[in-house]
Amino acid sequence: MIPYPLFPVCSPATADHAYAAPITDDGAKNKCGPHSRKCITWSIGVTRVLWLEKVADSGNVPTRPELTVGTDLTNAIGCIDGWTLANQPIETPDLGSTFESSIPGSDKADDSSLGFYEDKVSDAIEQLLTKDATGWVVFLRKGDLPGNRAMDVFPVRIGSRSPNYSTDNEAAKFTVSFSITEKPTQDAEAPAADTPPPPKFNK
Repeated sequence: MIPYPLFPVCSPATADHAYAAPITDDGAKNKCGPHSRKCITWSIGVTRVLWLEKVADSGNVPTRPELTVGTDLTNAIGCIDGWTLANQPIETPDLGSTFESSIPGSDKADDSSLGFYEDKVSDAIEQLLTKDATGWVVFLRKGDLPGNRAMDVFPVRIGSRSPNYSTDNEAAKFTVSFSITEKPTQDAEAPAADTPPPPKFNK
């Protein structure tokens, strides 16, 4: 199981991380094959994280207007934990074999949280992400690229919001813990950008 984004996690026990720097090739134009190193990227500075209060689609795929009115949390996030699905296999041993086989069982979401930097002036995020609030956390893994199938949408309910008290020489943070209430939608297509109205012709 691979942790969700290549981003610092909130646990102090795993504070050291290595990131693959983006590899670019100015001469390559849309010639990236599967797993081509020319198109490797990283999450920091690319991935966007949004909070939506409304998604009308029963499949939890937001429209462009719903994304537009959502709150972009990206620049306030200091660490990420969870946001993965794990399968719980069912063991199926049989008398005729010494190999203990298994079949896929139910899926379960890991405990998930976002760590935010405290803002000395504004409490907008604290007022937005209150205990028991429901909504959708949207990860645009490769940025907000219309048509790109790298949008993950998690229907959630907020379980807690707690300050992280510390005497260390570090930025003040608080952690918001989320319960994932339905099966998330993964690898959804980012909706098309709003089309601006045509310019008016002035006589």
